[in-house]
Amino acid sequence: MGTVYMIRIVIASELEAELTANRTYEIPTRVGRKMQFPVRITLPLAEGVTDRLDALVEPDETRLDIIRSAIDKEVKRRERQRKNKPE
Repeated sequence: MGTVYMIRIVIASELEAELTANRTYEIPTRVGRKMQFPVRITLPLAEGVTDRLDALVEPDETRLDIIRSAIDKEVKRRERQRKNKPE
């Protein structure tokens, strides 16, 4: 049985070499899903803020979801404010 197994490996290697001999393949430099949030920010928070956030976290969300949502809302608010501000 060991001999049969070794023959199968040799045949598979020869077949693979034959199939790829005349083809060029691009190998992706990165494997996996595309990073959704490519920028990382380290944010120092006042004492007790993380405890307050944790108390508000819903079962289907994370602390980061709350932080991202709060940042998005504040950015939109400031953009509206700036748009409505007379120059």
